This record gives sequence, structure tokens and C-alpha cells, in this order.
Amino acid sequence: MNLSYDELLAKVNVTFGLSDAELKNLQTSPVPRLAALLPAIAGFPDADRFGLIGLSSYVLGVRNPDVFGARASDCSAVDRRSITYPRPQKGYNKNTFKYGIDLLTLIMLNDYAVDVADDKAKGKFNPITDAGWNISTKKAEALWITNIRRLFLSNEDKAALDAIVTVGGATAYDPGW
Repeated sequence: MNLSYDELLAKVNVTFGLSDAELKNLQTSPVPRLAALLPAIAGFPDADRFGLIGLSSYVLGVRNPDVFGARASDCSAVDRRSITYPRPQKGYNKNTFKYGIDLLTLIMLNDYAVDVADDKAKGKFNPITDAGWNISTKKAEALWITNIRRLFLSNEDKAALDAIVTVGGATAYDPGW
């Protein structure tokens, strides 16, 4: 059984007691939807459990940016390594899962680029200014990897992921973190 996004969101709402603003963000943003549905799309065994973990982690990250936000220790490697996501050892489509993580990476890179001035004004760490990232190079590398990986997705997985966020949408989306 795979729960719908609304069913997963209802469970998270009961657990966390979400505010109206948080609930609206979770209903409209592709990021938590992707975090919740990626396990089912990638064929995880026990996808509902992993979907709840992904969605709950998103809520925890938004509520606790000081713990989950970017910091210098995350920036020595390519940004996708700072996106952690629990997954089973076997029994799922690794390429589909990695493609979903690639989409999250593109969103994260765009968020860093959009937030440079605001982060600087707030004294918030941003790897573009504080770790010397060349954002154009990072985006180009991430986009190249994402597009190559997309070639190996089934049409069904492409359609399911595109319904949440496309590659073009991921490169332009600002989650407002």
C-alpha cells in the first residue's frame, strides 16, 4: 500500500501540529512532495515509512535551520552529499532515487543563488560567498548529471517525477528557505 501525499501529510500534521503557514507550504511546494513520494516512485519496500521519514525530515529542517542548514563542513564536497535521505539496502530503483535527489540538488543550488544577498545581510552561511562556490559551474555539473540520469528512467518514473517538479522547474524554483 502506498499512501497518497495528502495521507502522508495528514500523518505529519498530527505528529507535528503544523501551523497554517507550514501546512500551506507543504501543500504547495514541490520539495516536501518529492521528499515524501520519492520512495514510492523509486519502488522502496515499505515506501510509506520512508516517505514519512522524508517528509518529517523536511519539516524538521525548516523548523531547525541552525541544525539542518548549510555549513562549511558540508561544502568540501559537491553539494548533493549534504542532502541525506534514508534508504533501504536493496529492492528499489537506484537510478530513479538518485534522479530525485538530483532534482532536490538543483532546487538547493538555485536557493543558494537566490539568497546570496539576503544570507549575507543576515550573517547566514551561504556556500557561494562563504565557501567560494562557483554557482554556474555547480549548476552546470548538477544539470549534466541530472539529464544523463534521466535518459535511463522508465517513462512511468519520468511522468511521476515530472508531475512533482521538472528539471526546468527545479533549476528555477526558489523554496524560500
